[in-house]
Parts: sequence; C-alpha cells; structure tokens
Amino acid sequence: GRRLVAGRQRGVLAALAVALALAMPLAIRAAGIVPLNVQFFLGDRLRQSGHLLLLELILVVPLMLAGAAVGVALMDDPERIAGHYAANLLGSGAGAAAGVVLLGALTVPQAAAVLAAGAYLAGLILLPWRRAGAVIAALACGVALAGVEILLPWTPPVSQYKTLPLLSRAGAETIHRDSGALGRIDVLSGDVVHDVPAGFSLVCPEPIPPHVLILLDGEPLGAVYATRSAGDFAFLDHTTWALPYRLLKAPSVLILGAGG
Repeated sequence: GRRLVAGRQRGVLAALAVALALAMPLAIRAAGIVPLNVQFFLGDRLRQSGHLLLLELILVVPLMLAGAAVGVALMDDPERIAGHYAANLLGSGAGAAAGVVLLGALTVPQAAAVLAAGAYLAGLILLPWRRAGAVIAALACGVALAGVEILLPWTPPVSQYKTLPLLSRAGAETIHRDSGALGRIDVLSGDVVHDVPAGFSLVCPEPIPPHVLILLDGEPLGAVYATRSAGDFAFLDHTTWALPYRLLKAPSVLILGAGG
C-alpha cells in the first residue's frame, strides 16, 4: 500500500475524497432498493440473508473509502503523523456535534447532501490542479454528484407496516411534518384518523372530539383533541386513568415530566 501512494499522497487523498462524495448518495439510494424485511427473516432465511449481505456490501463502500483516506493520511512523513491523527480525532468529535446541528436545521436528505458536498470540497482542496486528467475527472464526478441529487431525490423510507403509511394509503392528510436529531414528526388529519387513550372503555357514551394524530418516526405518539370547554374531555372519565379519581374523595395530583 505504501509503495502505491508514495509521493502521491495528495492526489490519492483527493481521489478518495471525491469518490467518497459520490459513493455516499449512491449507497443510500441503492440501500433503499434492497427488499430486506427482517420480520420475514425466520420464515425466509436464505433470501433475507442474501438481502442483508447485499445491504452490508453496499453500505461498506463509503466506509472503506473514508477509512482508506485516513490510512493514506497516516502514511505521511513521521513528523506529521501525530498532527494528522490529532486532526482526525478532533474532526470526528466535531463532526458528531455538527451532525446534530445539521439535523436541527435541515432535513435528513439535505443533511446527507451537505455531507457529500463537504467530502467533494475536501477533494477539490487536495486536487493537483496542474494535472488536466485529475481536474477533468473531479469535475465529471461533481457533475455526476449534482445529477444524483437533482434527478434522484431521496427521502428516508418508512416501513410499510408502520402506522404512517397505513393511514396515508387510507386517505389521511399530512398537515405538518418536521424532523430533527431525535426523529421525524408527522401530524395526520382526516376521517380515517381515530385515536383513543389507553384503557378506554368500549361502552363509553361520551363523544370523542375531533382530533389529529401525532406520529414519531411513523408510529403514534398521541392525539391532539379540538375542545372548546372542559366538558369536551368527559370521555376521559371512561378510562382506567380515571379510576383513582373515583376511589378518592379529594385526590391530589403530582405531574411528572411535563416539560415546557
């Protein structure tokens, strides 16, 4: 390995960075095509094992390119290796913090595009601009990267067995969507949206107010009811939660974790 990159570390690093920039968006799009379904793993071991292996092979490509870039950097002159290693550790820590910030300001597809653009920019910084072939190859990869982002838009897939796609197919309307470092929130509305609290009585005579459903990462988090007065919450008296209030004459309540 050292003989192959001796005297050409800068050019090899540039090539690896540009290749990484193109491999990241291609890998996540290719991974979404693999029909892996872990729920069928026990009954369809052979096929699902093949899908799992294919998925791992796809996702290992950008990982190997990034690891190779670190390895090539550490093949530099001995007096520079300590600085390269320290920069790698610092970059790893800063990257983790920057990822949280990015996911707070951008969607997941936008954050992924920013990461790919960052790798491509690093490749351009290291590019030996005096070599016409290297410049043409880097520009071609840049055009390909832009083409992938524009012509092949990507969104994180949601399992077909989660509540979000089931209600969406039934006609529910997504009235709000947001995402961050902790997950993705969808708010659904429509005639097919029906949600009641846990422990709700099946013989409750009180009407349930109109409501929207909040989902976290595709699964129900809770409902928000459209109420005009305290009387609209009468249906909550027919849940197991209301039992302590029936057993005590003057109950007091301590609310934990209400937040703000």
